[in-house]
This record gives sequence, structure tokens and C-alpha cells, in this order.
Amino acid sequence: MAVTGLAGADPVYGVGSKGSLVSLMRPQLHFCILGPIRVVGIDGDAIEVTSRTQRAILALLLIHRNEVLSADRMIEEIWGDDGSRPRPKSLQFHISKLRDTLDPTRTPGDGGVIRTHPAGYVLDVADEQVDVANFERLVNDAGRSDTVDLSGQRATLDDGLSLWRGRV
Repeated sequence: MAVTGLAGADPVYGVGSKGSLVSLMRPQLHFCILGPIRVVGIDGDAIEVTSRTQRAILALLLIHRNEVLSADRMIEEIWGDDGSRPRPKSLQFHISKLRDTLDPTRTPGDGGVIRTHPAGYVLDVADEQVDVANFERLVNDAGRSDTVDLSGQRATLDDGLSLWRGRV
């Protein structure tokens, strides 16, 4: 049984395994890859992904968000083909640690934003959660303008450029 607040503004709750109310809505993370990789939690605080390997895995999943990536492809992309390729268990370890970092309150069997798929892994995020998708949308919006509103187009492009961190 789910309970909603007025006008759908409040979180949706369901009944947990012990009869308590649990949130059915996962807080949205925001991912920034236009500059040094950064994850922002729902509270606005940065979530530190300290492992270089896990940052590389996250970057690869973000580039291919909502697309299933096989373990073999991920291993090749992350570690290359230099003869020191780790076994799939190493990738599973790093995925597990990355899941713990991104969503430490997830329940067992819930992959959170990183889902296990029979063919590999998928980062399950909306475009609005990723800065590069927002940048692409703003650039496309500026280019599709039906009117010759140069100041409006410039403002839209400025909004896109503001998403970049570091030197542009």
C-alpha cells in the first residue's frame, strides 16, 4: 500500500518488511562531468568518490548512461589491454564499493542507480541528473530558436557554459 501527500508533493511511502513506512522514492543524485567528476547528493553536499578506479567506472557509466555495458567492455575501457587486466571479480568489487558510496542506505538486492543486468551494468539516471545532458539540451535549445532573439540565444548558451567547472 502506498501513501502520497497533498498534490503529490510529498514523498511516496510503502510498507516495509517489518510493517514500518519506507520511502519508495530514491533521492536524486546529480552528476557533474563537465570538469573534474563530482557527485552531488539531494542535500546539496558533495559525495566523495575517492577511489581513482571507481571514478573511472562512474565516468564510463555516465558517458553511457542508461545503456548496458558488459563487464568485458568495462574492464577493457578502464584497465586497457596491457596484460594486467583484472578479473571480473575486481570489477564487481569496485561496483559494489561505488554503490555503497553513492547510496549507503540502499537495501540488499537494490542496486540503486547502478543496476546489474544479465548482460552487464547500467547507470539508471535521468538526463536532468547529468550536467553534460543539460548542457547539450541548452545548446540544442539555443540552436532551435524560431525567432531571431540573439539575446535569448546568448542567455541560453551562457546558461550552458555556466555548467562547466574549471577552464572553458
